[in-house]
Amino acid sequence: MQPLIRREEMIGTACRLLIFNVLYAVLVWLTTYFPGLDLLAAAAFLYVLFIWSRRMVENGMNAGRVMATAFLAQLPGLVFSGLALYSWWRYGPLTSYFDFALQMWHTPFLPLLSLLPPIRIQGFPLYFLLGYILSPLYILLMGLFARTLPRRSGNRVKIYRLF
Repeated sequence: MQPLIRREEMIGTACRLLIFNVLYAVLVWLTTYFPGLDLLAAAAFLYVLFIWSRRMVENGMNAGRVMATAFLAQLPGLVFSGLALYSWWRYGPLTSYFDFALQMWHTPFLPLLSLLPPIRIQGFPLYFLLGYILSPLYILLMGLFARTLPRRSGNRVKIYRLF
């Protein structure tokens, strides 16, 4: 009976992470009207993910379960990425609305992407192309954050290998 409770816990946490991502996207969108505040909001987003990952470990999850929970929470971003890449491959670049949906999904990260240098790859800005891999990076980041606080560590931060 215990693994079933864990799954329910993971699904509940994934739903909370998904709702948090959507609501935080609205917050970041509103802060873009104030210079610098959007960067602060994006940094706070990463900090909240760090704290959230550590809490999941404190509640008995290991890094694999944290990454599985993050995978469930990032399913919309992964689906949008897959559909946008498929549309790009099939019909050419910028032929669907999935690119726009993908950028909307990753709004909490966009202020941080604005700090990147203005590099273009085959005519596309780097921040635009990174949108396709932000969901897998989010999952890996949550796993990395979870690995900073192993169980029974006495609340000391330790960095271990991710895999």
